[in-house]
Amino acid sequence: MRSDHGGAFSARIDASVNCNPFGPPRSLDPVFARVRELAARYPELDAHRAREAWATALRVPLDRLLVGNGASELIAVVTRALSPARVVLFEPCYSEYAAAADAAGVPVSTLGLEFTPDIWRTPLAALEPRPGDLVVLGHPNNPTAHLLDPAALRALAVAHPASWFLVDESFLPFHSAHDDLTLLRDRPANLAVVRSLTKIFCVPGLRLGLLVADEALVGASQRIRDPWAVNALAAEAAVVLASEETATALPGSYLDRTRSWLSAAAPRAIESLRAAGLAAWHADAPYVLAELPAPLRVTDLAASLAKRGIAVRDASTFVGLTPRTLRVGLRFDDEMDEVIASIADFLAT
Repeated sequence: MRSDHGGAFSARIDASVNCNPFGPPRSLDPVFARVRELAARYPELDAHRAREAWATALRVPLDRLLVGNGASELIAVVTRALSPARVVLFEPCYSEYAAAADAAGVPVSTLGLEFTPDIWRTPLAALEPRPGDLVVLGHPNNPTAHLLDPAALRALAVAHPASWFLVDESFLPFHSAHDDLTLLRDRPANLAVVRSLTKIFCVPGLRLGLLVADEALVGASQRIRDPWAVNALAAEAAVVLASEETATALPGSYLDRTRSWLSAAAPRAIESLRAAGLAAWHADAPYVLAELPAPLRVTDLAASLAKRGIAVRDASTFVGLTPRTLRVGLRFDDEMDEVIASIADFLAT
């Protein structure tokens, strides 16, 4: 059975998920109005128009980009296409990396992340990839919300040309320094990048993701997947969302507002959680990893919050974390204040 990814349908304030609190961009409203029309026809093969739009928006060649049914589908497809000798992971990390390896019949080798009272780190120097390995890394990592060193990872990939590196940038578009941190460009041939469009644009129900990779890997991935993996509604939405990407630099654009919000919301939430009595780590993502003081357990906290219509993510299901660990998806200030006040009330009982 796969781990819970968060998402409480009955919650009044759902801080168990990591989607953009601004909701879907208003530019998608005309697409949503066409549901009946789009549902009545087959989608384009391989979401061709969406591929063209996103290749232009991201400034990458068309034959090096693939649109998928969410980042998780693309992670699974790449794992199957490469058929690596091993999948190498740093834990704790997103559970679908190991699930993709398991589904492909590939063994998993794990290393541990490093952490301090302030921030988690991925010790890239500890990596000794073998020929045929696939190393999967979050940038930023889920659930720890820390970034990789892009220059160090590029150098590592160049030094190990017989190994593959798959970088999950699903939450990087939230970051104000996104263009400086991304590995989409200036990318060694043995390094591929996956992106989720559903988190940054708050359309998780549509399932949209991107793969940017060497053309041989994109071609191999295309050949083993369903040619209609992206439904017609999602494909049409992806075309519109590419326009939101190209409008990034415009003051007041959807992505500009999102990045401005996160740059203030993350440190504010960390400070508030620490003031309430929790350990909380630096976050470069729309979520914060925190830990209750011993001997409290997050399952008891979740039950207490549920009575108030609030949900947080029980992070004890991530390998390497404790029964006291929770992940808090960031919301707007009024909701975050209520979430943290409710946690403080739990601690006081």
